[in-house]
Parts: sequence; C-alpha cells; structure tokens
Amino acid sequence: MELKVKIRQSISKIDRRQWDSLISSSNFYNSYGWLLSLEKSFGKNKFLTIEDSESILLGCPLWRGEKQSSLFNSQYLFPTIEAPWEEDLIWLGGYRATHNEIAYCHRRSNLGVWNIFLKSVIDYSKNTSGFIMPYMPLRQAKTIAKNIPGLQVLLHDAEAYYDIPKEGFSGIFSSLRKKHKLEVKREISHFNKGRNYIEWRKATKEMQELIIPLITSTRNKNGAKSDSSWMRKILKGQLEAGILDSAMLGISKNGKNITAAILSF
Repeated sequence: MELKVKIRQSISKIDRRQWDSLISSSNFYNSYGWLLSLEKSFGKNKFLTIEDSESILLGCPLWRGEKQSSLFNSQYLFPTIEAPWEEDLIWLGGYRATHNEIAYCHRRSNLGVWNIFLKSVIDYSKNTSGFIMPYMPLRQAKTIAKNIPGLQVLLHDAEAYYDIPKEGFSGIFSSLRKKHKLEVKREISHFNKGRNYIEWRKATKEMQELIIPLITSTRNKNGAKSDSSWMRKILKGQLEAGILDSAMLGISKNGKNITAAILSF
C-alpha cells in the first residue's frame, strides 16, 4: 500500500466527510467545522495529511505559534526546561487551540503511518528549530509517544477536556468527595438566594449581541487586549462555517441582567 504525504493549503482542500471520519465525538475542537470557522475568522492554515489511494489516514493542522500570547508561546509554557523556545517552532494543532488531537484512522493506523508522520513533520520544520504540539489530552500524547520512539511527553497544563457522564450534573456531583459536595451545595444555595437563574437559548444574532460585551470584558480581565470586534469576527467565522446553527447559549441572569454566559456546541 503506497502512502502519500501532502501539505494542504487549507482545510477547505480536504474532503469534509473523510476528515470527520477520523474525529471522535468528543473531539469537536478538531472537527472540520471548527477548523473551518478558524480559517473564516483568521485566515488559512496548512495541513499535513497522510493518504492512501482511497482516503486520509492521518491529518494535522500546522501553524507558527504566537509569541505575544503566553498561551501560545513555548517560553511561557516550559520556562524551566532548557530548549530553543525563543526561536521559531512549528506548532501542530489548530490555530490558537487549547485542545489538540491528531486526527487518525484507528482501524488502519500502524507504526509505519506514525513513522511517516514523524519524518514528514521533521522535514516540514527543517528551516525552524523544531516542532511542538501542546494542549494534548494525556491519553493521546501517550498513544503517540508509544507509536513514535524517542518522542517526549511534557506535562504543562490542566486538560481542557472534561467528560460529562450520561447522568449529567447528578453524575458529576455523586463522584465528588464529601468536602467538595458541601462546597457545591453552598454555592448553589447562595446562587438561588440571590434570585439568580439559568436559561438556555439558541445562539441567535440578538443573543450574540447581548453576550459579546461580557465575553470581551472577561478576556480583557485575563490579559487580552482587544475590543468587541475580535469576538464579532469569531462569531462571524462560526456562522459562515455552519457551526453556530446548532450552538446553544447558557446564560446566568439576575433580573434582566446577564451575569455569565457559556457558548456550547
């Protein structure tokens, strides 16, 4: 079976059904729709794919990191580890993504495919100081390290992914220790006494305009330096990519005031 390595100039150059067939249901932030929304908002990114004559066996986005942001600057992620972090590196994963997984065919993946992937990434990054793939779930990082001898796994942050049990909140609550259960009960009691309540709404244009100032303010409190136009650009890209159609907004309200919001896909 002959395998080919290709550098695609955009996610739009890849067949949507083939790409999403490599993505698990828990891996939305590496889905075709999400990656397309990033391109709609910020411009095209390159993708490395390994393919046979019929389909894609493995795929991974490529970009250059962002030195002005601590989240996407390797110097900030690994300050105590000696390495050429200040030099240019190829970042594997979605643009500004804090949940990265390599898309691959579990049924047909083998050591040969992983070795081709490693060699291809090394070749692609030969004019830089190397490559890095941050914000990976530990389980996949271990899988990749197992398949590619010599690859190192570095723990640098908490995982951005949390598996919600089918029982929902009751399932999460029952798994907590007694101390944490008491804390959660107190928080819920305080929330209810303050006459706060939760609503779930479709992410309509009207609702988007209500939450944009709140999201912008929250980002700025955490070090971002942008106005509401940045969030509008994000939502416009999500709308054009078709992922906003099924999104839901969870909003916390006190009277008529929105005090918190979460956009769920």
